Amino acid sequence: MEEPMAQLTTTKPHGRGRAKILVGVLIGLGFCALLLSAYLQFDKMRESQAPPEKTVLRSFDCLRRADVSGLRECYSDEAWAVVEPLVRGVDRGESAERLTQSMAGVKSIRIEESSINGGEAEVVVVIEREGGAERENFLLVRTPGGWRIR
Repeated sequence: MEEPMAQLTTTKPHGRGRAKILVGVLIGLGFCALLLSAYLQFDKMRESQAPPEKTVLRSFDCLRRADVSGLRECYSDEAWAVVEPLVRGVDRGESAERLTQSMAGVKSIRIEESSINGGEAEVVVVIEREGGAERENFLLVRTPGGWRIR
């Protein structure tokens, strides 16, 4: 008489196994979100501690690239109210050459001097063009997001 062969059975993960996997995935996603949040907070803090000269130089770089949103970040709300009508429509591709032409012929931009007095700063920039050099004074104000041109 032959003995019956033992049947091999495979078990499918039950609800608990799937739940453990789901919990693990959610914990991993939560950890990634926490790391991303910490990085963004650190980046914001680092930007707010940057010197006022960086804001001024960034504004010239944004002009060169016709980057209206970047340019907006360089100005205080009051100053932007004056600048915004001049650049309106550029971020939609309209008249971007207006901004880039303002940088045409610029050979170099250098910081000549900078001073900070509490929550205000003054940065003197020398703009060298093909026809000569000109000095331009920038007044800045410290905001929670960093220095802004006023």
